[in-house]
Amino acid sequence: MRLQVGNVAAPPYARQNLQATAAGGTVTFTWSWPFWQGVVTGHGLVAGSGPGLSNLAQVTLGAATQASFGGVPPGTYYVRMHALNAAGASIASDEVALVVR
Repeated sequence: MRLQVGNVAAPPYARQNLQATAAGGTVTFTWSWPFWQGVVTGHGLVAGSGPGLSNLAQVTLGAATQASFGGVPPGTYYVRMHALNAAGASIASDEVALVVR
């Protein structure tokens, strides 16, 4: 359990079970919340051209557990997710490789 000091909450826990699917140029990401996840105000999705990179996209999303994007060009993308709140970002989720054809 994370502690709260005064009115400042701790960063949330990492998202779990990040999954990515592609249908043509539309990609859909889903993820789940850990049992104890703390306060979450949004999510950050990071994509790179290789493992561990964030050179292609950094998108801030709401607090939902799914997001879709259209018009994604063909290629292989490496994606991870961060949960966000006023205290900062969680550690990254496990990275997933996504192939768009």
